[in-house]
Amino acid sequence: MTVTEAISIAKHSLSELFPGSDYRLEEVEFQDQGDVCVTISYRSQDPPRPGVDWQGRRAAIGIDTSRTYKTVHISNDGVVKSVRMRPIVVG
Repeated sequence: MTVTEAISIAKHSLSELFPGSDYRLEEVEFQDQGDVCVTISYRSQDPPRPGVDWQGRRAAIGIDTSRTYKTVHISNDGVVKSVRMRPIVVG
């Protein structure tokens, strides 16, 4: 699978599961067996969250707390294996 294919699959999957806007590529990581993890951020239809997570940790400098970050794990044959919330925090 190419990087472009993985990004396309991730964006499509997220837009189907989580309505929002302004989907952006954040990270791509290839795994040992050809799987790919793609992190995408987007603007959710939910109200913006404060700059802290559920454990009270503050968001990293430069992170837009109005965006939601999700990591899509895609198998080497193009099947989405998981979609996870990507916490972006410091400390």
